[in-house]
Amino acid sequence: MTNETVKSPKTFKELKDQRIRLLIIVILVVAAAVFVITGAAGKAYYSVFPTPTPEPDPAAQAVEAGVTAYATFEYNEDGNADAWIERICAASTKVTCEYMKEVKAPGFVKSAQQAKRGMSVISAQALMKVDENPSADIAQQIWAIKYSVDFWNGETVEINDFVIVTQEEGVWKFDNFVPIPKEILDQLYGPKLTPQAPTQEITQP
Repeated sequence: MTNETVKSPKTFKELKDQRIRLLIIVILVVAAAVFVITGAAGKAYYSVFPTPTPEPDPAAQAVEAGVTAYATFEYNEDGNADAWIERICAASTKVTCEYMKEVKAPGFVKSAQQAKRGMSVISAQALMKVDENPSADIAQQIWAIKYSVDFWNGETVEINDFVIVTQEEGVWKFDNFVPIPKEILDQLYGPKLTPQAPTQEITQP
């Protein structure tokens, strides 16, 4: 006759503990499946390791800076454009800086003196690059921009337009608005933008 160890029946507490362990395992498996299916795993991962913030596009920044400098002009009783010229030249290429000083500044001074107030940009957003110069000699891009201006007469107008930016000494600079009739620009680049309002230009009163 062999000696066999007779196992005693599991107590109620042992059975209960075993069932609890099994239940916990099932819950964890189901939770893991839901976690993956719902994308919660990805959200949890990126909450700990956030996605890198995209670097701002220097060309887009040059577009916004140039248009903001161009369409912001303070009224002063002396009737000078020194502050405006300093800002627009800091944002622009050398050629555009000279053009603004010689051609645009006198007209802006006259408009401000007549209205007894300035104009200012409320918001400016570079929408997208619509064209570029493939030449290796000069890096140029054309960008669509949307901006709001508080005009000389106090009216706020939202404008859609197209701007040239050029690399000068490795830095993107505002290089004026595209000197092509607005209706042609709308036909060329309008389909790339949704929606696209007719472009406008800042005129003297």
